Amino acid sequence: MLMYSVAQRLDPATRKAWKLKGGDDARIPTFSELDRFLDSRARALEELHPANVDKQARAQKATNATASGASSISCPLCKASHFLHKCQVFLKKNPSQRLEAVKKANRCVNCLSDKHAVQLCQSKYSCRTCRKRHHSMLHVDSDTSTTKDTSTAKDTPAAENTSVATASIHDAAPITTLFSSAKVSSMPPVLLATARVRVGFPSESPNGRTRVVRALLDQGSEMTFITERLRQGLRLRRVRMPVSNSAIGGVDAGTCRYAAEIQISPIGQTSLAFKTTASVMTNLTKYTPSPVTSPVQWSHVADLALADADPTNSDPIDILIGADLYGDLLLDGIRKGSRSQPLAQNTVLGWVLSGPAADPQARPRTVTTQHCSNTPSLDEELRRFWEIEKIPRAIPLSPEEQQCEDHFLATHWRRSDGRYVIRFPFKTGPPIEIGNSYHSAERQLRGLERRLNADERVATEYRAFMEEYERLGHMKRVPHDADASSQHVYIPHHPVIRESSTTTRLRVVFNASNPTSSGTSLNDHLLTGQKLQTDLAAILLRWMLPRYVYSATLQKCIVKSKSILVTSTISESYGWVTPVTINAKIFLQQLWQAKVEWDEAIADDLFAQWKTTHASLATINGLHVDRWVRYGSDTANCELHGFCDASTTAFAAAVYIRVTSVTGETTSRLLIAKSKVALIKSLSIPRLELSAAVLLAWLLEFVRSSLQLTTIPCFCWTDALVVLAWVTQHPSKWKTFVANRVSEIQSRVPFATWRHVPTEDNPADCASRGILGCHLASHHLWWQGPSWLRRPTIEWPAQREPSSPDTTLEQNPRVTTHIVKPVEKWDLAARYLSWPKLIRITAYILRFASRTRRIKTNVIEASPLALFADECRLARVFWLRRIQEEEFPGEREALLS
Repeated sequence: MLMYSVAQRLDPATRKAWKLKGGDDARIPTFSELDRFLDSRARALEELHPANVDKQARAQKATNATASGASSISCPLCKASHFLHKCQVFLKKNPSQRLEAVKKANRCVNCLSDKHAVQLCQSKYSCRTCRKRHHSMLHVDSDTSTTKDTSTAKDTPAAENTSVATASIHDAAPITTLFSSAKVSSMPPVLLATARVRVGFPSESPNGRTRVVRALLDQGSEMTFITERLRQGLRLRRVRMPVSNSAIGGVDAGTCRYAAEIQISPIGQTSLAFKTTASVMTNLTKYTPSPVTSPVQWSHVADLALADADPTNSDPIDILIGADLYGDLLLDGIRKGSRSQPLAQNTVLGWVLSGPAADPQARPRTVTTQHCSNTPSLDEELRRFWEIEKIPRAIPLSPEEQQCEDHFLATHWRRSDGRYVIRFPFKTGPPIEIGNSYHSAERQLRGLERRLNADERVATEYRAFMEEYERLGHMKRVPHDADASSQHVYIPHHPVIRESSTTTRLRVVFNASNPTSSGTSLNDHLLTGQKLQTDLAAILLRWMLPRYVYSATLQKCIVKSKSILVTSTISESYGWVTPVTINAKIFLQQLWQAKVEWDEAIADDLFAQWKTTHASLATINGLHVDRWVRYGSDTANCELHGFCDASTTAFAAAVYIRVTSVTGETTSRLLIAKSKVALIKSLSIPRLELSAAVLLAWLLEFVRSSLQLTTIPCFCWTDALVVLAWVTQHPSKWKTFVANRVSEIQSRVPFATWRHVPTEDNPADCASRGILGCHLASHHLWWQGPSWLRRPTIEWPAQREPSSPDTTLEQNPRVTTHIVKPVEKWDLAARYLSWPKLIRITAYILRFASRTRRIKTNVIEASPLALFADECRLARVFWLRRIQEEEFPGEREALLS
C-alpha cells in the first residue's frame, strides 16, 4: 500500500521512469529501491536544471512584443479602443442606464463580454452586493447611498470584496464595524501592524491561564475582537452581548452574540496589563502577508526589538486590538525608511511594522481593512421615539447604587461658605491597587503640549480655561515636596472642541478612565451610583404648581440665581398636543401595516392622509398655554382627576388638577396626557378601554409621586361601564388578560375612586380619536376638562350600575370536579403462577419485614441465606388466610364469631 501510494503521487515523467526501470521483472520492488531511485533522479535533475537564484534579475526581465493591424477591442458606446467597463460614457450613466446599454449591445450582463449570453457565462464572479448573476456596475439598489464600483480592470472582475458591519451593543451607542477584503494585483505588498501578546483572564481572577497569540493593531476599530478559538482555549466566561452584522448595502450577515473580559500584556512584562471587553467572532480577518524581504535587511529597523519577530508569517490573527486600547499602547518613537519600506512605531509591546514592503515577486493577494464607527440604525431611532412616549417609571436601586447612596449620606458635609464636600466612593479601600499613574499622565501631557504648540488659538483658549479653573479654587498646584507616603492619582486632560457652540467653544475634559500601569483607572475603583438627573416630565410638572419659579445656571461649581416670572412653551413631555400627534402615530402604524419601504413612494390615499396630518402639525407652532395652575397658599382644596378612553385605533389618558381657593373659586387644568396606538393584533373595544385604564393608572401614579401630592383625593373616570365592573372586583374573578390588568390597576392606584363619565364629557376622547391642530387651541374640553368639574360635587354626573354583557364574557368560570382514585389491589400472586416460587418470595419478604422491626429495637440476629421450613410455613399460612379473606369472607366471619 505504501509503495502504491507514493508512486501515485509522482509526476508523470518520474512515474514513467520508475515503471521502465522495473522492466519485465515480476518481482515486486522494495521501498528501499524506490527511495534510492528518487534520490538519484533528484540529483540528476538538479545538475541538468540548476535553480536560478538571481530572483531580482529574473523579476526585472521584460518581454516586448509588437503586432501590426488594427485593435480588435472596440467599445460599443463610443467606438474607441477600450473595454466597456473603462468607457467614460458608460461610467457616467446610472446602473439602470448601464443595464439598458449592455442589453442593447447584446452583451453578457454578468461579465460584459460580447461572446456569449448570461445563460452561457462561465465566470465564477457575480454581483458583490446581491450575489446575483449580473455585473456589480449594473446593480440597481433601492438605497440611494449605494457606492458604485468602477474599478474593474478586465472583462471579469479583478477584485472580490466582502464586508461585514457590526452594530447594536447592549444599551450603548451601536458600534458599526466595516470589514473589507479585496484581491488586487497592482498594489505592492503592505504589512499591517501585528504583535505577539499575552492574553488571559483579568488579574484578579484565580485562574492563571494565559496564551501568547498574534494580534493585529487597528486604530480604525472602536472596540477589540477575539476569535472563538481563543476564547475556548482560555476558557473565558462569555456574556451575552448581541451584535447584529450587516454587509455593505444593508444585507444581513448574521449576529455576533457574545463578548468576554480579557487582559492583554506584553510578553515578559506581567506587571503591565490592559483590560477590555472583547466581542467574540468566529474569524477576524483573512490577512496573510505576501512573502517579502526579511525585516533584518531593512537598515532602519535592523536593531529594533520587534513586537512580532516575523511580521511576514502566515500565523492566524486571534485578537484585533481596537482604538479602545490603541492609544494606551503607543510610545514615542517612529522609524522611517524609503517609500517602499514599512515604518516602525514604538509601543509597549515592542516595535510594530506597517506600510508598503515592495517585493519583485509580489503576487495577487488580499488587502484587508477594518473600520468601526457609531452609526445608529433607523430601527434604533424608531425605538428611541417610542421610548419617549413611555411613562417614566421608578427603577429600584441596585446594591452598588444603594451602597453609593449610603456613602454619600454618611460622608458628605457642608463648609462654612456653603459648598458641599464628599469623599470619593471607593469600592474597596483606600488605599487602592491602582498602580503608577504619573508616567501615563506625563506622556499624554507631552502630547497635549505638542498639539497646543501647533494650534495657537486652541492653546490660548486652553490656557485661559485652566487659569480660570485655578483662580476659582477648583484645582491647585501639587507641591514638589508632596507627601510620598500618601497615595496619588494623576488624571490627564485634553480639550474637546465644538465649533457649533455659541457660548463655550473649548471644554477641558479630565479623563479619570485613563488606565495606569496596572491596567485599571480611577473610575474602575469608584462606585458609579444612580442616575441623578430627574425625568424631564417630572421637572416640568413641578414647574406648574408654584406661581413664581426660579431659573439657575450652574457654571463651574459657582451658582448664580435670578428671579424671573416665566410662561411655558409647548413641550411634548406634557402630552398637551396629543390629540394632534396621535394622528401622526396612527399614520405611522398604517405605513407599517402596508409594508411600505423607507424610500418607497406611498399610495395616493396614504399620501392624502399625510398631507392633512402634516398641515395639522404645522398649526400648533404658535400655541401658547399658561403655566400656573392656580395652586398656592390660598388653596383650600386640591384634587387629581384622570380620564381614559379608547377607540379602534388608539387609547389615551389625561390627568387634570382641580383647585379650589379659599374664596370658593374652582379651576381645573390639564397637567399631562399620554396616548398609544392600538396593537396591530385586533382587540375588542372593552379590552382597549381596559388598556386605557392601565395607562391612566401609570400616569396618575407618576403625577402624584412627582408633585408629592400623596394626601389629596384622586378620581379615575371612564366611559366604559364594563371597565368599572372589572376594576371594582377581585382579579381572580376574570380571565387572564383582564385579571393581569385589573391586578396592575389595583396595585398602582389603590387610593383612587373609579367613576363613570358620559362619552361626550370625556376629554380623553379627543386624544384617542384625534382632532385637527387648528381646533386644539380653542378646545375647552381638552384644556380644562368637563364643565361640571369646576362645579360642586353634587352636580357631577350620576353614577350608573357597572354592568355589561361583556363582563360575563371575561368572567373566569368556576368548575367543581370530584376525583375518585380507586386503591389498586396487591397483585403479587397474579405476577407469579408457580406456587412454590410465590411461597419462597413471600418468605423472603416476611424475613425482611421481621429484620426491619428488630433493627428498630436494636436486636439483630444473623441468619443464613437459605430459607427455613418455618419461614416457608408462615408464608403458606399468610396466603391461605388472604385467600379466605377475599373468597370466603362470610364463612370466615362466621367461624371467627
